Amino acid sequence: MAMEVTLNGARLCSAGVGTEGVLTAILTWVRRRGEENEECNLSVGGMNWSAHVRWLQENLRVGDEVGFKILDLAEVDSPSVTEPFRPAEDLKAQQEYVRRMAEQFGWRISPAAADD
Repeated sequence: MAMEVTLNGARLCSAGVGTEGVLTAILTWVRRRGEENEECNLSVGGMNWSAHVRWLQENLRVGDEVGFKILDLAEVDSPSVTEPFRPAEDLKAQQEYVRRMAEQFGWRISPAAADD
């Protein structure tokens, strides 16, 4: 499965992750409390079990028309960003995050729990 993405009638990309994986198209609108500025963007990405991939991150404006067509394509556009999974580095980053949060909350992590 693949998708073709258009913006105001112009083709932006065809995206797909092969026979297994996750493919996403996310439209996000944000206006933070107390601010007048707002953000609206479109992101197309996913993962193919070895990496996170992204085809586009596009800012949108009022009046833009976004289109998606679901297709069965043998080939799609190459992602603009590919971030391979690194389990050992991810685990180390997660452990460091937990240590920082524990310190911030005044908690202690016992040595036995830190090794699990």
